Amino acid sequence: MEDYSLSDKEKCGIYTYRLIEEKLTDEEIGEYDTYGVGVYEGERRVYFISDISTVIEEAELFILRCEREQPELVHLHDIAEDFIAEIYSD
Repeated sequence: MEDYSLSDKEKCGIYTYRLIEEKLTDEEIGEYDTYGVGVYEGERRVYFISDISTVIEEAELFILRCEREQPELVHLHDIAEDFIAEIYSD
């Protein structure tokens, strides 16, 4: 896995969010590239959400929203599920 930081985005709040490139395997489609999100306090990763999207721009949009809103980590999984439902409902 490679770790990409969105350093060009102004960081705010206590958490920073970084794009994590993943290679996952699915029984039906085989191996695929996707993007997850790591949540950091300083340099320490405190939370991880796997497989937000296979489209880098969608994963980056999720990161930008999280950086702006700074949600409590206890809600982040539900927020990710809502985001995924939103992008695939079109």
